[in-house]
Amino acid sequence: MTYEEECTEGFICPITQELMTDPVLAEDGVYYEREAIVEWMKKKKQSPVTREVMTGKFFPDEVLKKRIEQYRKLHPERTNR
Repeated sequence: MTYEEECTEGFICPITQELMTDPVLAEDGVYYEREAIVEWMKKKKQSPVTREVMTGKFFPDEVLKKRIEQYRKLHPERTNR
């Protein structure tokens, strides 16, 4: 899978540009690495992608997390960028 395909599958955090390990869905409808979006929200109360105002509610996605874990097992060279 190419980097572009990883992005299409929703495996890449738009903040860190890395494969996520703890993906969460934010109010803007975008998936982020939990730690990255929590840190972002401490500084700015808006989406890093859409720039819309956000309150900081995040929803874990266990299905996406498992898909990324499976992908990492199949592609160990992609564990770090």
